Amino acid sequence: MTASFATSATLYIGDSIAHGYKEYNNGKGITKVGANPSTVFSYLEKADLDNIKNLILSTGISNNCKQRSQVEKQFQYIRYKNINLQILLLNSPYCKNYLFLKQLCTNDHNCRLVTFPTTDGIHPTNYKRDL
Repeated sequence: MTASFATSATLYIGDSIAHGYKEYNNGKGITKVGANPSTVFSYLEKADLDNIKNLILSTGISNNCKQRSQVEKQFQYIRYKNINLQILLLNSPYCKNYLFLKQLCTNDHNCRLVTFPTTDGIHPTNYKRDL
């Protein structure tokens, strides 16, 4: 079953980071606190991305650093869609994934890596930020 967000200019998909931004901005999307990369990929498959201009994605990599192949699948799934992609990533000591995600994002001209500070190592300092 596909989740339709037909008139949404921006869609939020991912773990707690995307969830926080979705809630703060009264946005639409599929998010879950604690979602790992496999779960986030399943959200991408469920979402109808045809009419989406901007996708705010938190890959779930901070919830399972070992699922890099699932993150690569996420990028492959999105790659050929006409979407502006913003990848959310913490400056966190728990998972050193900045270079990995930067490399994936660099290969796509419609992709932007958005990093932000964290005080607890898990979540943004605050969600009051334009993406």
